[in-house]
Amino acid sequence: ALARQQQRLGGILPRLSEARPEDIHDGRVAARRLRSLLKTYRPMLEPRRARLYRLDLRSFARALGGVREADVLAELVVGLATADASVSPTARTRVLRLTEREREAARAALAERLAGAQWRALSRALLRQGADQRLLTEKDAGLEQALDRVDRPFRKAMRLLEKKPSDADALHQLRLAFKHCRYALESVADVAPTEASRLLRSLRRVQDSIGSHRDTVQARQWVERNRVQLGARLAGRLDQLLAERDADLLVESVKRSRKVRSAHQRWRSACRRATRAESPARA
Repeated sequence: ALARQQQRLGGILPRLSEARPEDIHDGRVAARRLRSLLKTYRPMLEPRRARLYRLDLRSFARALGGVREADVLAELVVGLATADASVSPTARTRVLRLTEREREAARAALAERLAGAQWRALSRALLRQGADQRLLTEKDAGLEQALDRVDRPFRKAMRLLEKKPSDADALHQLRLAFKHCRYALESVADVAPTEASRLLRSLRRVQDSIGSHRDTVQARQWVERNRVQLGARLAGRLDQLLAERDADLLVESVKRSRKVRSAHQRWRSACRRATRAESPARA
């Protein structure tokens, strides 16, 4: 699992200078998956190397965050303005220009960073860490130990679920927990493929809902910051559209998050059967 994401990240690094949205997104996802795996399997890894690796991956993902957020914001706000008949063509052009200005500024900042010595050093460090065979120190861990490590993130997520999160901050924390669960689960999905597939699908759906809800919250904040440039009438209409979307996504996020529990229980039962089946073979 580590090798797959390392290979993926290594292939993306040389393409980032073009700042294409798909490369930036894929780079951030690969970095997040790697960081999650390093956290999941921490006891099996060399502590110092794993810690430095996670820090570099976090710096890498954060550097790409501004461009990704500007792209998502533009797609959301421009899409709403374009689809709403009450927004005039002139107002739509105003929204497009404002969001495009932010996208250009984010790309310029990224280009400046990519050209710097610190970024080159970070890229070399990531490639070096990805090729370092000394990272993995415990190479004979059994299935039961691996599954226990994978299940640990779910314990935190289930505790957060018990609190019945319904506001933006609580749902964001739940989304982060679910994301860690999903990346951990992907590494052992072949142990119980059917149950893992159902659980992964449930996790993806709730992540998408909460992520879209968070994007909407941030878009409302952007509208408020740019109220003068947008004009009171346009800003008010955009905020109304975003508020309606916000409310729908909030309900959807809460509903979908509750479905994860049953899928997780089925997966755990399947894993217990798998470990029992493995025990006689070991003996």
